[in-house]
Amino acid sequence: MTLILVVPSREGAVMASDGQVTLGLIKTRAKKIKKLNENSVWGVSGDLPFIQFVENMISALTTKEQELQKLRNDFCDIVKNCVQALPPSSSPYSGSFVFVEHKEVTRILQVRENGLSVMLENVPFATGIGDQFAYTLLQKY
Repeated sequence: MTLILVVPSREGAVMASDGQVTLGLIKTRAKKIKKLNENSVWGVSGDLPFIQFVENMISALTTKEQELQKLRNDFCDIVKNCVQALPPSSSPYSGSFVFVEHKEVTRILQVRENGLSVMLENVPFATGIGDQFAYTLLQKY
């Protein structure tokens, strides 16, 4: 079950994910949460080749220290460009890239494989096949 979960608090935010990645019939473990800068981390779910391509492009960004709001368009463009640059697939590439920044507030940016994004502030967030399960549990707390 793929799941990325973000729970904000006054002091920061907790980001968690499962650790399994699948490539065809092969299942293995991987670190899905990565540091972006001193105030931000990001996590991802989706197709491994697509994820790795996007990760390489994000790593090459020279503007990673900027605030999430300023990086939003860059991340959307990276994801869209990676989809266009990958070889055609029998099924569309899938991916959900979640960026979390905490300063005075916790900002959560989700970028989908089509480059569309949503920015949220100070709310719990979940994405992946287990998102409904996570939201149901979060209603109790």
